Amino acid sequence: MPEGNDKVVVSWMGAITPFGGGVDTLWRALLEGRDCTAPLTCFDTKDFIYTRGGQISDSLCPAEGKEDRAECFMMAAVAEALAAAGVGLHPDAALHLA
Repeated sequence: MPEGNDKVVVSWMGAITPFGGGVDTLWRALLEGRDCTAPLTCFDTKDFIYTRGGQISDSLCPAEGKEDRAECFMMAAVAEALAAAGVGLHPDAALHLA
């Protein structure tokens, strides 16, 4: 590889799951064999055979992010991964995720 073109990949994790927020929470729940299913409440299940599932609590999403739950949960997981990696973002920095 030519000099000056070294590539470095740093990988960390973030998790938002029906067990709760955080990789440690997820890992403990898996090791304990816990069940995260409960009656689904985020949509009407009357026309479905199954009415239970793993549902992420809205409490894991700050109030300003409730318009788009998926984006809010994704950003919470990214924030955890960045914090674990010790990476800080300048408040004016743009974050591009692929």
